[in-house]
Amino acid sequence: MATRNRIPDQWPRLMGVDVAAAYCDLSPGSFRHLVKSGTFPEGERITAKRVVWLRDQLDEAITGLFDDGAANEWESRLG
Repeated sequence: MATRNRIPDQWPRLMGVDVAAAYCDLSPGSFRHLVKSGTFPEGERITAKRVVWLRDQLDEAITGLFDDGAANEWESRLG
């Protein structure tokens, strides 16, 4: 089971759903919901039962959440 108190450089590059969710500070259920909604990328199936996410892809998705929101906020303010 993932732990939420890891130091960032200790996170694995390849993460299963529990670790990926913890990395994003989400429950596994919330993480799965955000994957289904397209907020986070779909993982890659590496075995019949194992789906994994790359840390770099999660970082890009998280950054995109804030970049898009900031751009939209400024656009609405500028009219």
